Amino acid sequence: MRNRTGKLRISAGAAVYMAAVMEYICAELLNAAKDETLDKNKKRIGCRKLEVAIRSDEELANLFKNGSVAASGGASLKPYAKLLVSEKPSDPFMNLFSGKKEP
Repeated sequence: MRNRTGKLRISAGAAVYMAAVMEYICAELLNAAKDETLDKNKKRIGCRKLEVAIRSDEELANLFKNGSVAASGGASLKPYAKLLVSEKPSDPFMNLFSGKKEP
């Protein structure tokens, strides 16, 4: 095969087609989330309802199989114990700088 060294050309209609595809995906996603929300007798579509709608629809689940909905609210995640700062430093040298006296 020949290697192409020139610029890749994209037609003006490609942007219109891409916008139409994105609009269709958003409409499908919102319609599935709306149905899920109305089934639970709620008035708002939340992040959890979007996630449930994606996982319940076979085509949307295939499209979003490697991703998830970024939620700014909802249940908080439990932090890892290794990442938490302990009250008592393990190094006695650090006590010199913190102003605390070693017991």
